[in-house]
Amino acid sequence: MMSMAILGRRTNRLASTLVRRVTNLAHVVVKAEGATPTKTVVILHGILGNKGNWATFSRRIVTAFPQYQVIGVDHRAHGESPSKSAPHHLHACANDVIGLLDSLKVTPDVVVGHSFGGKVALTYLDACRRQLRPVPHHTWVLDALPGCAQTDYATRTRDATFNSTDVVLPKLMEVPLPIVSKKELVALLEAKGFDTGQAQWMTTNLKPMGDKFVWKMDLPVVDVLFRAFLATDCWPILEHPPVGAEIHVVMAEYNKFWTPEVIHRFDGVAKTTGGRVHLHLLAKADHWVHVDNPQGLFALMKRSFKTA
Repeated sequence: MMSMAILGRRTNRLASTLVRRVTNLAHVVVKAEGATPTKTVVILHGILGNKGNWATFSRRIVTAFPQYQVIGVDHRAHGESPSKSAPHHLHACANDVIGLLDSLKVTPDVVVGHSFGGKVALTYLDACRRQLRPVPHHTWVLDALPGCAQTDYATRTRDATFNSTDVVLPKLMEVPLPIVSKKELVALLEAKGFDTGQAQWMTTNLKPMGDKFVWKMDLPVVDVLFRAFLATDCWPILEHPPVGAEIHVVMAEYNKFWTPEVIHRFDGVAKTTGGRVHLHLLAKADHWVHVDNPQGLFALMKRSFKTA
């Protein structure tokens, strides 16, 4: 097991949190206060995110199911994780997760991935099969279409939504660094067309450098990872899931990328896999499923925590 330094510790009545950095990926471990968990959930954030995005949802899981610990991970080039060396693609990210879990001597029962993290979760599942490792009982893919830019994401355009990563990434790269304050970043991003909430969220990706701030993220590497996300077709994993694994894909009601063609393809996959691939509709939610409807999302997922 690799040596780990405890960077910080926060406790409250409901859950305890240990933030750790290892030589491969930074991560956080969340447990119910006083619990000795025997099972593990791994949560993989989306592009431009970090492990802190899922802190509240993680505490919800361990409070309801204290037999679980939740490990939140910073992908390479995100949060407190290093950029690591090229190539930068989903297989590399999946192997990063394998390396982290090996160092922790943990085999996850449930893996949850949002957006970019959803495809990493599927790639991790496939890597476990190929490497003859135990596979997670349940893999949750949250509002990530399985296909690539030429298929499932073919309808995306640069003016479809300002929140598109295609639009956001170049604007973030234009921000002059270092920056004096988080307030200055909000003002700069608002001037570039970001709404206030989006601009404030981006301040979670800043870290201090002296008396100023720079990005936690390595934006050029993040851009390469995003292109890899669009280029990767995960349908074959869904069409041939590993033995003993169930895959759950959550479709946000307001996400317009979910076309009738994509939904119809899921119907076929559900039949050919004997019901081991599930498509769930999350009502009253756009892409940020854990923010827009956390109660609904948790209700969808509860059975997995009971049966894993």
